[in-house]
Amino acid sequence: MLWHGTTRACTIGDSCSQGILCAKSSCSLCGIIRMSFSIAKAGQRPDHAFSRFGSGIYTTATSSKANDYVQERGGSPYHAMLLSEVVTGKMAFMTTNRQNLSQPPSGYDSVFGIPGLSSVLNYDEIVVYRDEAIHPSFLVIYC
Repeated sequence: MLWHGTTRACTIGDSCSQGILCAKSSCSLCGIIRMSFSIAKAGQRPDHAFSRFGSGIYTTATSSKANDYVQERGGSPYHAMLLSEVVTGKMAFMTTNRQNLSQPPSGYDSVFGIPGLSSVLNYDEIVVYRDEAIHPSFLVIYC
């Protein structure tokens, strides 16, 4: 179970009566909940064009890291992120940027960006490159 922060352009989840997915194309959150994750849509936000490990779906075990990618554009006073089931398989451990990746290195199923003194990362990042490797499980609303 890993965190994923994204854009919400509605107020889904703000109250019990707000449980219907919106149809706004700008609401990545409702799109993910409706159809699951899509590699084809990865990295489309201009404010997050940098992809440390290439074009993939980024998750983390650190909720505060995922919060860095949460954007509220629907007027909600709350924040929302997804807790998702991620099948990582055999992970390639990395401490340096590999921005040109479009798949994991040969023989691996995903990338695990390891934080630490000799790393470019402050927090962990787990990247999968197949839509089937990740599924949203829980919508978490918080202040």
